[in-house]
Amino acid sequence: MMKNDKIIIILGVAILIFAAIGVYYWVPQKATAELVRTNDFLDITGDLKDMPESITVSSQDPFYPLIATPLAVNYDEAGEQMVIPLYVMDFNNPSTAIIRLQDQLARGKNGETIKDDESPKNASLRIAANYWAHSEAALIIEYDEPGYDLGVIATPIASYLRIPVIVTDEIDADVTRVLNDLGVKKIIICGSTLKGYGSVLKFNSVEEIVNASIVVVEEKLKHEINYITLTNPVDAWPPKATASDRITGIIGRKRK
Repeated sequence: MMKNDKIIIILGVAILIFAAIGVYYWVPQKATAELVRTNDFLDITGDLKDMPESITVSSQDPFYPLIATPLAVNYDEAGEQMVIPLYVMDFNNPSTAIIRLQDQLARGKNGETIKDDESPKNASLRIAANYWAHSEAALIIEYDEPGYDLGVIATPIASYLRIPVIVTDEIDADVTRVLNDLGVKKIIICGSTLKGYGSVLKFNSVEEIVNASIVVVEEKLKHEINYITLTNPVDAWPPKATASDRITGIIGRKRK
């Protein structure tokens, strides 16, 4: 073997060693999220492939109706509302009222169903992938009680913008795959531990969501706001006996 060949082999081995050391110690940089305002979502209207004739979801998990809401009630670019029936049903013991109503509406063959054997995460990703052709934004709700408390108030914003609701413990590869397929560039987060990417609007309180809802309705839909009706999220969870009971009801807000 020639002397030069030995030098080349030694250099090649050294390069491989240094490369291996670099890969071992290299820490990938996490993409930082850019915080945005509600106004940055006003030009967004998601594109639906199709809408089912009705949606029936299990009553066993309070997140199921949130997932289905922006599909059941949404607004087009002109601000026109589109509505289909949304049933929340106990599949083991369905109420007579729901069965009667479904019969009256002829139970369309093109119906969507979310049963309690499907996790909210999988159901939300499936609904987003199956019914949305494109959406530059998505509402992501953390799968816990604080996430629900904020998400139940924020879900109407998803209807106003016609964007999907995704419920998850973390924004992992499964979630980002669906977001990328839909062309999502901006996300709205309801949850304390969820980490976003891209342009993020994160809600930390009901008041922030109420103010954002007013902005969207007045600026995007061009509707005047005289009052706001809020849902009490505690109704979705089993009651706990405490020294002072929390009041359940409708809260109205009058704007001057």
